[in-house]
Amino acid sequence: MFQTSVNHFFQGFAGAFSNWIMNIISDFGSFSVYLTIIFIVMFGWSLRKGFFLAHIMIWAGMTNSFLKDYFNFPRPLDIDKTLKVLGPDYNHIDIDGANHSASGFFQSLPNDIIEKCRAFGIKSPGFPSGHATSAAAFWTTLPFMAKKGWLWILGVLTITLIMISRLYLGVHFLADVLGGFLSGIIILAIGFAIYHWLLENDVKGQKRFHLYTFTGRMIRFLYYLGLPIVLSFIPQIGLQYTAPLLGINLVIFSSDLGNIEERGQLWERLIRVIFALIIFFLFAKLLTFLPSPKTELLKFVEISLQYFLAIRLSISICIWTRLYRRSY
Repeated sequence: MFQTSVNHFFQGFAGAFSNWIMNIISDFGSFSVYLTIIFIVMFGWSLRKGFFLAHIMIWAGMTNSFLKDYFNFPRPLDIDKTLKVLGPDYNHIDIDGANHSASGFFQSLPNDIIEKCRAFGIKSPGFPSGHATSAAAFWTTLPFMAKKGWLWILGVLTITLIMISRLYLGVHFLADVLGGFLSGIIILAIGFAIYHWLLENDVKGQKRFHLYTFTGRMIRFLYYLGLPIVLSFIPQIGLQYTAPLLGINLVIFSSDLGNIEERGQLWERLIRVIFALIIFFLFAKLLTFLPSPKTELLKFVEISLQYFLAIRLSISICIWTRLYRRSY
């Protein structure tokens, strides 16, 4: 599964149109696309489902980041220069211009080739595929929550096309996309087992499972606030995941979300989504005018506050304008 024959097969269909469409499909798995859809789910459909989806995606990103750093494997374009560069070339590694992929389907890459690539400098490791991890986590979570048959069809199609696009562009082996898909599904299963249990209580206000005893409160405090801070000290994960996680958790932990009625006309839901997106991107733009944080701690605080203030302010504005209504 670390052979580039699969990549060569898909690149056999290369052309101006296929290059364009495959890059579009690959970009569909980007952060900005997922963030936009999460905000649509959160403010247009259900806060509970939106927060759950956001958590799943953050956990998928953290897991993928850790695994990439742990394995530190090169990409197909790094070890096979007979492949065409049809999109991004993340590492720009060129050992000798030859094909050094695995000799058998179930064989890994040659150790000497891996070490040569690592010595050259793998800026962006390949295994497992982040696009495949995110696609599997997102496009199985969303249909599962919505319980709509057409979303399952769309999800399977989207996951498949994103995985194929990464193979076509030569940035991932078959093992990368399959490993990414598997890790995304595992994250989803863990998420439903742990986080969904907590969120059902905190957003719906259900006082079950003794979560509101002293021990239960400590568990919630450690999960929502302590865990993101602890994980931020792991270099392989990075602040791009732990800081948003803390910001989102602060919204859940500090807000009386169980008393918000999320019903509304289609135009009300649409305005809520537009409000939230505008406020979030305004905060992001505002940060570009501020001095760059001097330390990782300040950067962590800045990103956390961006997510917390943007989402919390969006909810408050929607309540103030009666786009949301309190149930009491």
